[in-house]
Parts: sequence; structure tokens; C-alpha cells
Amino acid sequence: MSNGSILFDFYGGLAKGENSIPYWENMLEIIRIVNEFFEKIFDISAMRYHYPIIIDNIDGRCSGYAPVTVPFFGLVLCIKLRQNRTYDKCSIVFEYAHELTHAMFFYELGINKFDADTDEEAICTAMSLICVKKLMDKDSNRLPQFESIVKNNTKYRAGYALVRECEYNVTRLKSKFDEYCRQYCDKNSVDIAS
Repeated sequence: MSNGSILFDFYGGLAKGENSIPYWENMLEIIRIVNEFFEKIFDISAMRYHYPIIIDNIDGRCSGYAPVTVPFFGLVLCIKLRQNRTYDKCSIVFEYAHELTHAMFFYELGINKFDADTDEEAICTAMSLICVKKLMDKDSNRLPQFESIVKNNTKYRAGYALVRECEYNVTRLKSKFDEYCRQYCDKNSVDIAS
């Protein structure tokens, strides 16, 4: 089903309409850059599952929790971002990379995998920080702001410790991802492809 790339589409209301994002074209370009970065890290074609990804943005008005990655009908993943109407490319990278890492766990472990635990959240948060540093920080020097947010949040604090342990090295973090998947499969009697 996959040719080694991340299959994604957008909810149509993001590009036009009452709740559209004014910086839609910029957001699309940032997501393309993050996808390309992930495709260099993860061997998408070797992963066991390949789900199309629908990307949406939650406006905060009765839209549910976001950012989050949720499976629908066992067939598709929906990445819901929470971007406001002010263009902030580092925030888009941070949120999207975190949620795309969750999608990689679904790609490797299946759409019926258990909810993310603290170790999965740590890996996703660490990947977000690496992406801000590698893809955006040259322009903005915003990494310290994101580090501060993460290390002061009890849910995501372990991601800061993990990225420091890995020294912002994506290969080391990918090894943590692989190790987590092996342990998950051993514990839950699931086979993995990669």
C-alpha cells in the first residue's frame, strides 16, 4: 500500500472557508519538510502497516482535545493540530512532529495498539525537540522556549530528559523507538516488520 512515503491529505476546511488557516500554504510546506525528515529516519516501506493520514486543525470551539493522533475505523489516522490564526512555524513543527511520531508507532505496532504510555510520549516529545532544532532553529533560536515548556510539563518532561540523553541525535532516538517497539511486541505477543 505504501511506496515508502507518508500518505496524507488535509481536511478541506483548512484551505478555505470560515475556519480556514490564513497561512495554509506555509503550513503545507512545513508539513512537507517534516514528512521528508521522517522518511529519512523511518523506513516507511519496511513498516508493517501503512495508514493514510488526515490532518486537521482544531479551532478550540467544541472540537475536542488537540493536538492528538487518533485512529478512525481501523483504516485511517487523523492528526489533529491546534494552531491558531497566527503563523508560528516552530509551533507547527513541534506539534506535527510529535503527532507524526505517534503515527509511526501506529505504523509499526498497528492501529489497535494500546494508548500511548509515558515512554511513547517521551519519544514523541524528544522527536519534536529534535525537529525544532534540526529544521527550524537556524532561523529562530526558539529551541530554549520549547525546552522550557516541555521540562515544566509533567506529562512531557521525560521527553526533555530523553532528548538530552540522546544528545539531540536522531539516530539514537530512533534506536529508542525500535527498542520500545520490540519490548511492546514481546510484552503483547505482536510481530513487527522492521
